[in-house]
Amino acid sequence: MKADYTKAKKMAEKAYHRAVQSGHYPYLPALDFILEKEGPLPESSVGLIEVPTSMIVGTRTQGRQNAFAPNFLPLLSESSEFASKWSALYDSQMEEGIRDPLKVYEFMKRFYVQEGNKRVSVAKYLGIPAVSAEVIRLLPKRTQDRENIVYFEFLDFYKVAPIYQITFTEPGSYQKLAEEVGQNLTDPWPQYAVENVRSAYITFEREYNAMEGWRLGITAGDAFLLYLTIYRLDSLLQESRATIHSRMSRIWNEFRTESNAQPVALVERPVEGERPGRIAQVLKKTPKYTEKHPLKIAFLYDRDPETSNWLYGHELGRQDLMDRFPGLVKTRPFAVGTGEEGFREAVEAAAADDAEMIFTTSPTQMEKTLRAAVEYPKIKFLNCSINLKRNAVRTYYARMYEAKFLMGALAASVAKNHRIGYLSDYPIYGNIANINAFAIGAAMIDP
Repeated sequence: MKADYTKAKKMAEKAYHRAVQSGHYPYLPALDFILEKEGPLPESSVGLIEVPTSMIVGTRTQGRQNAFAPNFLPLLSESSEFASKWSALYDSQMEEGIRDPLKVYEFMKRFYVQEGNKRVSVAKYLGIPAVSAEVIRLLPKRTQDRENIVYFEFLDFYKVAPIYQITFTEPGSYQKLAEEVGQNLTDPWPQYAVENVRSAYITFEREYNAMEGWRLGITAGDAFLLYLTIYRLDSLLQESRATIHSRMSRIWNEFRTESNAQPVALVERPVEGERPGRIAQVLKKTPKYTEKHPLKIAFLYDRDPETSNWLYGHELGRQDLMDRFPGLVKTRPFAVGTGEEGFREAVEAAAADDAEMIFTTSPTQMEKTLRAAVEYPKIKFLNCSINLKRNAVRTYYARMYEAKFLMGALAASVAKNHRIGYLSDYPIYGNIANINAFAIGAAMIDP
């Protein structure tokens, strides 16, 4: 209908003017122009698939781009032949659907139309979520650019789970998604696993967009992966929309932190004359703690402190805490192991005992700690890690690099042949600093 073309044109003109005012290109991007600096690229056929309309962003050639605004809606006059053809396509879609597949090129997980620009325009106008298309992939050159690295990880993911909708921005995310759903990136996923992930993501994305998650500056895929570290995939398939909305609201600050919209500060040293330590702060708050009503704190150990120097240090700290605040602080250690069940039972027991703080003593416990912090928002959770930013969990870490610097100097002073070995047990952020400090200390004694 011509009336719908007029309505679509008005929406296009608004998008055009917004782009001009913000200094952006007011028409569709053309893949040919984008590829001018890339040179010839290898092509491969992906086949006939359902392409998400939200991922169709431009045209293949520069000839048609000026007919559309950036939102793919039409700009040409209502009296043009283009408008008549667009209206006829609209009528066909409303009566029987558009049956002919598009022909599109995919480059860096974005789609550009070779044949069927008007069909895409009608689909976008009607809010159709996906269209059928023959897809040809243009393979970019490998670089060390983050987007490029993530794209090649997507290609590995697509081989085992052909899902285009999920987009990540951080390397390693597709591997983590596979682990969260009990799969890998080497063996093809069962069809039910592919469909479950696809359906769960579509459900999540719909609610995320309804809550204006796009304002946060992270993709729905990034937020989806964070959601899965706290709640199970099945919850998106079985729970009501109201329940899903409630859960997303509870962890919304985690999405904000992930996007750096709500940054987390790394405090390297206490400020002289200002805020006291965390425990002292809590003790000074009303109501006052007494021997009858002490501050209760739980420590969760994933190993036996008798066999781990790291946890033995925490155990000494736990005992020192009670010595420094006799009668006012009561602590309780829990041996939880590495499994989910033991951790959950310990948190439940601590909560039942009215614990107000829980220390989890290993970086590997962060995900379990985050889930517990969301479930028990009145308890303050602290995890012994560095560079693992979460809003609901505070982190702390010892300056181990200072001791390692001295150990490096000592080792170099006794080495007879200028050779020193360093065995690092866990590949975590803090240990990289330890290795560097050790090397600097050694080099000062024996360059």
